[in-house]
Amino acid sequence: MDTWLSFSQLIALSQQCGIPRGALTPLIFSRRGEAPAALPPFWLDTKGNFTSQALPFMQVLADPQAVNGIAFVLPDFIIEGSLCYPDPASGRPQVSLLNSGEGLHLQSPIPRQSLLSALQAQLLPETEDFQPVGLSLPILDAWLLWAMVDLGREHEHPPIVSLNDLVETLNRPYNLLQNLAAWYCRALELKQPSLHELKSSIKRLAAQGLVVTSEAGEIYATDITRRLAHEFNDLNAFLMLKTSVLLDEDEDGLGSMRNWIFQGASGMGLLFFVNGETAEMVSLSPANILNLVKRLLQDPFRFFSKKGNIPARKPTRVRMPPPPEKL
Repeated sequence: MDTWLSFSQLIALSQQCGIPRGALTPLIFSRRGEAPAALPPFWLDTKGNFTSQALPFMQVLADPQAVNGIAFVLPDFIIEGSLCYPDPASGRPQVSLLNSGEGLHLQSPIPRQSLLSALQAQLLPETEDFQPVGLSLPILDAWLLWAMVDLGREHEHPPIVSLNDLVETLNRPYNLLQNLAAWYCRALELKQPSLHELKSSIKRLAAQGLVVTSEAGEIYATDITRRLAHEFNDLNAFLMLKTSVLLDEDEDGLGSMRNWIFQGASGMGLLFFVNGETAEMVSLSPANILNLVKRLLQDPFRFFSKKGNIPARKPTRVRMPPPPEKL
């Protein structure tokens, strides 16, 4: 299958779908300013029933057993949409639903290779002076670190900042990736911390060697924080993958994990994900970035349950991605 739908047609398809809808369906039933529109003959017969060729795809779209939600912000274009997977034992097709901005591109099988090729063409191919980064921080500490990075991105030389500067940075409005602290706050749906929590967080960052504080309350970025600010002053690429899987009935319902990947000016990537109450940051080479994306798109089940090709241990609600050296 390789076809296009307008948003109005997808609404009509969703509303006419008599198949029970699962928790992960990407179908939309309303959209501001859009009314249902007539569907192409591929989908419905003259009696208004799904055609035999369309039915298998509708069964997967209505009730996928796994979904990779993707958003790739690349130098020349944006790729955004949902990749839907049936139970591997069902024999049903996998379906991609990609948003072009003007409409929705439906394809089956999922065009993994073309997605990876487009990604590879847009990523910087090599890293200059690659220096490994590996951080494991409480969620609030990582938020403050992003704020320090934001302040460093705005100055030619590393600034000396105060607690008030950090509070102001944490309260900035969301503006895509202009303010990484605001992006982080929105992505994790965080609430503003108290002054006491901030002071404790700064002490922990100092103990980790990420900032230095003075008796006068001044806060300085250390080498690693300055390097992050310099590296991500200009973002070459930003990738988001939200992988969700319906687990076996005797397991924990819905497994989900989100991975964010930044690629900076030198080509270094930074994988960011949350594991419980901890924010993890791991540096990646361009090859590591492609390998991780490839594995997630190939078989999302393998990270959560025994439905995939490689049996996993008993899953938890959040599954950490493999270490980059194992990619």
